[in-house]
Amino acid sequence: MAAEVAKVGDATGTDAVELIASGQIRLVVNSPRGRGPRADGAHIRRAANVHGVPCLTTAAAARAAAAGIADWAAHAMTVTCLQEYHQSDQLQLPLE
Repeated sequence: MAAEVAKVGDATGTDAVELIASGQIRLVVNSPRGRGPRADGAHIRRAANVHGVPCLTTAAAARAAAAGIADWAAHAMTVTCLQEYHQSDQLQLPLE
């Protein structure tokens, strides 16, 4: 699975909200600084929410997501119910 990372800014002439709306963005990391970027960030976060795109707002969240994505790529995903994890430790109630 190839990953592409891009910083969208004024110099590129690309509108982040349009990219999100068009489905070209699959994950947003938005950590604005300053008054202008905060207003832009609100529009970006709103677009991400409306279009179902995950949006991270801290460096810690971005690092955790990157670690999770890397682990997901390295291991097959499985679903296990909580009861299976604790099956041997469960209290067995008598059937009456």
